[in-house]
Amino acid sequence: MIHFGNEMLTPAVSTVILRSVPAVVPVVSPMPANAVLASVTRARENARSVREQISSEMWEQLNGLYLRLREAQAESTRAARPHYLSRMVVDGIHLFGGETDETMAHGEGWQYLQLGRYLERAGVTAARPAARRWAWPP
Repeated sequence: MIHFGNEMLTPAVSTVILRSVPAVVPVVSPMPANAVLASVTRARENARSVREQISSEMWEQLNGLYLRLREAQAESTRAARPHYLSRMVVDGIHLFGGETDETMAHGEGWQYLQLGRYLERAGVTAARPAARRWAWPP
């Protein structure tokens, strides 16, 4: 389970968190703090607070993902299917990562984003053995 608490997460850290959201988490439910829409909303709010430090392409990608998820939440047609929503989120995360690597200057800010990305990967990797131990019968 993902807990944000009062922590302000950078956009890169938020996207890494989105990668680690389990499949059972609701995609568009705005209520749980770990829902995908809530995570994207927080990533968007965090990106807005550092708007002058990120590229316009990064902002457009994150904002576009947010708007597409909000639109899918409002519709009850094909856009609300779990496969379509999960594909939209995964594509959005990959595109955001690519935009970050290509358009942001590789200075201190970019290094900070990379650090957050690798710390999140390490956390997810460290949690996997414990999750497997509980998932399988002894």
